[in-house]
Amino acid sequence: MDFIDELIETLVDLFFMGSSRDRLKEDPSLEHSYSSFFPFGLLAMVAGLLFLSAGGAAVFLGSDDSGTSLAVGPVSGTLLGFSVLFFLVGFYLLFVRFGVTNEVLWQRNIFSRKQIAFHEIEKISHAPIQDMVSWGTTHTAVYPRFVVSSADQELTINDAQKDYGLALIRIIEELNKRRFQLGEVTAYDPGWEQEAQKWRQFLGDVLLSGHQRFYEQNPEADQYLNRIVMGLPGQADS
Repeated sequence: MDFIDELIETLVDLFFMGSSRDRLKEDPSLEHSYSSFFPFGLLAMVAGLLFLSAGGAAVFLGSDDSGTSLAVGPVSGTLLGFSVLFFLVGFYLLFVRFGVTNEVLWQRNIFSRKQIAFHEIEKISHAPIQDMVSWGTTHTAVYPRFVVSSADQELTINDAQKDYGLALIRIIEELNKRRFQLGEVTAYDPGWEQEAQKWRQFLGDVLLSGHQRFYEQNPEADQYLNRIVMGLPGQADS
């Protein structure tokens, strides 16, 4: 991992945090590489800084005129310990990355990297639904999460987390090429095609809701999406 490049990318996320992009207008077929759980990493590091400040204050206030500490005990020790813990957790989360290219879906952290090529997908299934409550309102929005599996890897796609538009397109396209397990429905199940159509429609609906303005302003892309959701080739036969 190129540490400097990763640090620069993280600092860009810090200052913009996605606000420079309007997802509704974004082309979902674009490749994406982005930080995951970035706000949580930032909050963890801020919490660590607060604990460090509190621990330092406890030591300072418990020192005599000669600077000899009288309060290096359970309270200050606990605060300093929490500061180290939160800094380590926050640092780790800041460098977690998810990415989507036209060929693969991947995840990377400081210690490891795993990826699944779309042609290697052997199963997709729904993950437990995650409810997200809008700040300051009683409105609850439900965001889809599902698990993509190959023979030896498994990745969770959380559309509320970041934009997985390209992954959704590629999975629909893959469904139109070959059979693989869909939830509990195996590739050899007589009801596979009906289940596949449900998945195509589900993924298409997620794409439309997340990129509504783009599809409204780009009729050719909208036509392409409609065709693949119907299980047809992306381009009309010439």
